[in-house]
Amino acid sequence: LEPSKKWLETVFNKFANKEEKQQNASIDYWIKFVIDNPHLFENSIGEKGLSKNRIKQLNTLLNVFKKYQKNHVYKIVEIDQF
Repeated sequence: LEPSKKWLETVFNKFANKEEKQQNASIDYWIKFVIDNPHLFENSIGEKGLSKNRIKQLNTLLNVFKKYQKNHVYKIVEIDQF
């Protein structure tokens, strides 16, 4: 196996006890962030702000994801590796 740049950065960051914030962020954190800050995101017609139904769908997604993850908190990096 030949080490890649990403692998080397990960190993170095673990050694130096320095991890990226995006790697530490859990999936449910970001879903909650979108729910709590709908005004920051574009909707389907290109305007700012998400509709009530979209927020309702995100709440449903959050509940389903919480049931799926059970005791394990999935992080963005873990999902990206699937």
